Amino acid sequence: MEEIYTECDLCWLWLGESTKGTGTQNAIRVLKDWASDRHLFINANFNATYIKLTSELTSRPWFSCIWTVQESIFPKKLTVRCGAHTCFWDVFAEAAKNLEKHLTTCCISHNNTAHPYMSDIIEFVQAVSTVDRYRKLMLDMRLKRDMELKRDVKLNLDILTCLNLYRNRDSAKAKDKIFGLLSLIAEKDRGLVEVDYRRATKDTYTELCEQYIRKTGSLEILKYVLGNAKSSRVRPALPSWVPDWTLKIAEPTWQQGLLDRYSFYKSCGSLGSEPNFIKTCNKYILRECGVRCGIVANVGIERGAPYPKDGKVQQDMSERIPRGWSDSGLVDLNREGREKRRSEFWSTILMDSVEGSDGILRRAEEADYVEYQQVLEHVITGSAWPAGTNRIYYSLETATLFRKFFITEDGHFGLGPVTMEKNDEIFVLRGGRCPLVLRSVNNNYKLIGDCFLYNFMDGEAMEDSESRSIIVSLE
Repeated sequence: MEEIYTECDLCWLWLGESTKGTGTQNAIRVLKDWASDRHLFINANFNATYIKLTSELTSRPWFSCIWTVQESIFPKKLTVRCGAHTCFWDVFAEAAKNLEKHLTTCCISHNNTAHPYMSDIIEFVQAVSTVDRYRKLMLDMRLKRDMELKRDVKLNLDILTCLNLYRNRDSAKAKDKIFGLLSLIAEKDRGLVEVDYRRATKDTYTELCEQYIRKTGSLEILKYVLGNAKSSRVRPALPSWVPDWTLKIAEPTWQQGLLDRYSFYKSCGSLGSEPNFIKTCNKYILRECGVRCGIVANVGIERGAPYPKDGKVQQDMSERIPRGWSDSGLVDLNREGREKRRSEFWSTILMDSVEGSDGILRRAEEADYVEYQQVLEHVITGSAWPAGTNRIYYSLETATLFRKFFITEDGHFGLGPVTMEKNDEIFVLRGGRCPLVLRSVNNNYKLIGDCFLYNFMDGEAMEDSESRSIIVSLE
C-alpha cells in the first residue's frame, strides 16, 4: 500500500455519511471561515453549535484508527468526503493552525477551559495537527527527493517519533500500534521487530526496545516511557524500561515539544550504550553503567492544566507555574545567592531552551535570558503575563506541562515526571541523552522517567566517571 499511496496524485478520505440536515455543510463552512484567518467571535464563528459540528467530523473513527495513517501521509493531495460533501484537506489544516494561533494571541480571551466545548476545540486541533505535522514532513522529503532526481529513494520517517505521534490512535490488536505504521518507518528500522501475531504483545514491545538499544548504542527510546503521562490505566506487564505504545497521552503535540528538546542534550557525553540484557523466568533486566547524580530531597506539585481559582480557570502562565516551585529553591539565601539561584531556576523551568524567531526550538543563549528577565519576575511574583512574549510562553508551556520541579540533596534543580517522589535517585547512564529518575526496587531499579537536571545535561556527570561508575539494573 505504501507505493500506491506514495505515487497517487489525489486520495479521497472517506469519513462516513453526513449528519442529518445541514450539519455537515455548516461544519465545512465554519472550517473555511477559520481557515481564512478571521478573528473568533462567540456570537458568530466560535459559538457552541458550530464548534460541536466541526468536532463531530474529527471524532469519527477515521481520525482515531491506526490503519488510516498511511493514506493521510503519503499522497500528494487529499480531499475529505463526508456523505455528499467534500472539502480539501488543506482547509482542515489551515483551520487548526489558525485556531491555535488566535487562541494563544489576539483571541486568547476565548481560551478558557471552563468553556463547555473547549475540549472539543482541543481535540479538533490535535486530531488535525497530528496528521498534518507528518504530512508536511513527507511533502518536504518528496520535494527534496525530486529536486535531487532520486526517484528510487524511499520516503520514510523516524521510528520513535512516528510511534509516539500516533500512539493515541486505536487498533484492535496492541501489536498493530507498531505493525500498522511499518510502511511509514525507514526500512533500516523495520528489522528491529518481527511481524508475528503469535507472539505476546509484551515480547514484541520488549524486542523493539532491546534491538533499538543494541543497534544504535543509544538509550533515547527510554524517553518514550513517558513518566509524565496522565493515565489511570494499569501499565501492562512490561519491564519499566520498555515504552508502552498502547498508552494514550494528553496533549500529544505539547508532549512532542518536550521530546524534541532532547536532541540538544548529551548527558552521557560521548559514551555509547553497552547494554547487557538478562532474561529470567519472570523478569527482563537491562543492565548499564551509570553515575548517580543525586537523590531527590524535595518535589513540587505537578504543573498540569490550568488550576481552578475561585471558580474561574486561570489563564496566565505566571499563575500556572506553581508558586511553591520558586519558593522552595530560593529560601534562606542572601541577595547574591538568590540572584544566582534565580538564574538556575529560570534555566531549569525552560529546560535551557527557547523557541526562536523562526518558530523552531533551540538551546537558550545568554541574550534570551536577558531579554526575558522580566518574564521570570512575573513567573515568580505571580503578576500579569507581559504582552509580546509568546515565544517564551510556548517554551515554558512545553517544558513544564505535566512535570514536577524538584531539588536534590546537593541542591541541584530539576524538572521530572509527575510520578517521581522524594528519595528517588537521579542517574546518567551510558548512551543516555538525559538523566533518568530511578526508584530502588528489590536490589534493582525501576525507571520512573526522564528528567532535566541543571548542570548535568552536557556530559558533566561522565567526566572522570570511571571511579564513580556503577552497574545499574533496570527491571
